[in-house]
Amino acid sequence: MLGRTPAQIEPGTEGRFRVRLDTSKLSGAFQGEIRIALNDPAMPEASLLVQGKIVPPIELLPRPVFFVAGQRGEHRQATIEIVNHEAEPLRLESIEHPRERFATKLDTVEEGRRYRLTLILKRDGPGGKKTESILVKTSSGTTPLLTIPAHTYLRERVYTFPDAVDLGALRLADIKAQPDLLQRTAQTVMIYQAGGTDFQVKPRTVLQELDLKWEGGPTGDRYQVTVALNRDQIHAGPIKGSIIIETNDPEFPSITVPVTGAILEP
Repeated sequence: MLGRTPAQIEPGTEGRFRVRLDTSKLSGAFQGEIRIALNDPAMPEASLLVQGKIVPPIELLPRPVFFVAGQRGEHRQATIEIVNHEAEPLRLESIEHPRERFATKLDTVEEGRRYRLTLILKRDGPGGKKTESILVKTSSGTTPLLTIPAHTYLRERVYTFPDAVDLGALRLADIKAQPDLLQRTAQTVMIYQAGGTDFQVKPRTVLQELDLKWEGGPTGDRYQVTVALNRDQIHAGPIKGSIIIETNDPEFPSITVPVTGAILEP
C-alpha cells in the first residue's frame, strides 16, 4: 500500500513516499512493482521494483517438512533447523510424535535462537510409506505450536517404484485418431531386490485391457515392466485392478501393484 505521496516535486528538489507491505498473508520470496506516472516527456512513467523475503516469527529450514526414505537395515535421517526471528529468546518445551517408525533428537545450535531437530528413521520399523505429524510446543506467544509433517518410507528388500500405476483418462476418439497414443501413455514400473544378483520376476494381471512387457537389468537386481493399454481390448469405462508380480525371492514371493485409469466416450 502506498502512503502519502507528494503531488509535485519542484525542480532541483526531491520527493519521498512510504510503501507499506502487508505480510499477514505472505510467506517466502516476494516481488512487486510500483509504477509512478510522471509529466516528464522523457520519462512518462517510473517503475520501482520491490522485492524481499517474508519470514515467519519462527522459521523452519531448509523447509518445514521431513522427507526420509531408506532401505530396511540402513541408517537414514534428516534435519530441520528451527530459527527464532522474534526478539524474545525461544524455548522448545516438548516434542511429541508417534514412536513406531522414527525417533527424534534435538540439539541447541544457539541458545534461544537456533535449534536443530533430527528425524531418525528406524531400521527395523514398519515397512511402507506413512505421513505423521511432529508437534513442537514452544514458549513463543505468536507460535506456541509447530506442526511438522513427517513423510517416511521404509523400503523392504524387494519393492517397486512407483508402488501404483495411474494410466490417466483417455478418450476413445483420441486413441483412434492417434495411433501412437497408447505407446506414449505407457507406464514403467521398476522392481528391485536390494543386493540381488539373480532376481527373477513374472508379472501377470486379470485386466484384459493391459499389455505387459518386462526385461531384467544388467546387474541382476532389478526388472522393468512396461504397462500399456491393449488397443484391441479397451472399451469405455473405468480401469481398476492390479498387477501381480511373482518373484523368486522366498521372503517376498509376490508383490501387488494397483492399477487405475479410465477410457472415456468420444
